[in-house]
Amino acid sequence: MTVTFSYATRQDLPKIIEIYNQAVPTRISTADTNPVTVEAKKFGLSLIIKRHDHYG
Repeated sequence: MTVTFSYATRQDLPKIIEIYNQAVPTRISTADTNPVTVEAKKFGLSLIIKRHDHYG
């Protein structure tokens, strides 16, 4: 089996947040107690994207 992945882009962030927020009520995989917003996570994603730009 071959596993393929790609780095997240800014366009992926809304879907990532949607999936993440599904875990919030369970408190199993996150310590967040309230859903997060795309706006709240834009800065963190921008740091990750910059770190991996050289893989482009």
